[in-house]
Amino acid sequence: MAPKNNGATTKKPKRRTTTVVRRDGRGPLGLGAAIGMMMTERGLAAPAAGGSVLDRWPDIAAALAPQLPDHVQAVAFHPETGQLDLRPASPAYATQLRLISARIVAAVNEAVGTDAVRAVGVLPVGAERDAPGPMLSFAQSLCLDAVTAGLTLPWSSGIVEGNVNRIKTIKRAMYGRASFRLLRTRILLRA
Repeated sequence: MAPKNNGATTKKPKRRTTTVVRRDGRGPLGLGAAIGMMMTERGLAAPAAGGSVLDRWPDIAAALAPQLPDHVQAVAFHPETGQLDLRPASPAYATQLRLISARIVAAVNEAVGTDAVRAVGVLPVGAERDAPGPMLSFAQSLCLDAVTAGLTLPWSSGIVEGNVNRIKTIKRAMYGRASFRLLRTRILLRA
């Protein structure tokens, strides 16, 4: 008992040692247990850590083929899509990776202990090793047929693009100063 200022004593409240169970049968849960329970109820699974997939790649690759770790590098793992990005050293290894992609997925999932990896992405052979992420993803998203066609075919949309640029410049210069009729006249006179 602790003495009060005027000499009277007060009793400290006794700490509760038993767990209170609510009427509906639920007891208090810790945060981790509550999150785990919510994930199981919704059918969600925690993805494998990308670091463990990337860190264990040399061992996984050596189990598939002894020369693979020297010529193929695991670059990134995307848990939201389940894709493992691999960068081969030559076109021959790129072809080999595409052929054994199902075996790679199975071996990685077995080594990590989850089914987090669902696909293998084979990066272009000529990609820079230290290229920043946005530049690398832009390079991968290019449709090489469209780029080749743009560089080799005799047709071009340059004239149309030039006219659009000229019209926009005139519009900006006249914004808030003149009517549509004058804008139309200026555009048609320069055509």
